[in-house]
Amino acid sequence: MKFIISFDEYLEVNIDDLKVAESDQDYSNWSKSIDITYINTQKNLFIKFANSKARSFCFFFLTSQKVKDLLSNNKQLSKTIINDLGFEWNQFFKGISKSNEAFNYHWMCNDHLQIRPYYNSWLYNDEQGNIIFEITPFYPWFYVTKKTNKEKVSYKEWIENYKPTIKTIIPHKNLKKWIIQAEHMKKEYNL
Repeated sequence: MKFIISFDEYLEVNIDDLKVAESDQDYSNWSKSIDITYINTQKNLFIKFANSKARSFCFFFLTSQKVKDLLSNNKQLSKTIINDLGFEWNQFFKGISKSNEAFNYHWMCNDHLQIRPYYNSWLYNDEQGNIIFEITPFYPWFYVTKKTNKEKVSYKEWIENYKPTIKTIIPHKNLKKWIIQAEHMKKEYNL
């Protein structure tokens, strides 16, 4: 299922494991996960950046105050955030930063999976009221040693090469369409 961002950008939500609910008492999809991939056809980019319970994905759009805040331009970045959100997030997990203000803009991630690269995604408003969607890398070796993983790169070396992966604008009308699509998913699959 495509959640359109722009002419050549969209999120592909893999609903292949979900089955159409036979009744409103059919709860078989509630615990099923979906993969979410950012696709940019012009740049030939495919980034699997998140894995979520299908039910949680739908409820985010249908009940989240964050979505309401985005649509009413009430989710601007805090002035305490100096760098981009992904950088701040990595610094917090490394213990360099004591503030985790970035959490307020966090959407989804795949950093709990055993796949690399790890990503986090963010939603916020810029100063012009645009809805910004951002994907940033997450340092994948926080909890491993060189002994347990020969591929490990030091945090210092990794962060020197750090940069956000994707930063784009989701038009307000498209986010509103995402809400409708989430409602459709919720009903069709009884989520």
